[in-house]
Amino acid sequence: MDEDRSPGCGRVQRFVGRVRGPLSVRPVLRFGDGAAELSGKILGPIAFLSAVVGGTLPLSFGVTILKNDLIWWAPFALILLRVYQTNGTLRERNA
Repeated sequence: MDEDRSPGCGRVQRFVGRVRGPLSVRPVLRFGDGAAELSGKILGPIAFLSAVVGGTLPLSFGVTILKNDLIWWAPFALILLRVYQTNGTLRERNA
């Protein structure tokens, strides 16, 4: 039987699932989670470019960044836009 060589990976995936699940159901109430997720997806490619320039990672690793980070920019940005529109509407109602 193979040993699990990355035991922390399962914990990270459970954590991510616990954040993204409620975020997808009630984005207006989970604005902080959406902002944190989007910032992580923006900082990941920046760190990747820094690692490529520094020679730590090969440029071919960019495929992983494309599949894992850049593809999520649109969904998280749309969630934050919806939150902004909803909160703006609520402010107008209270004014």
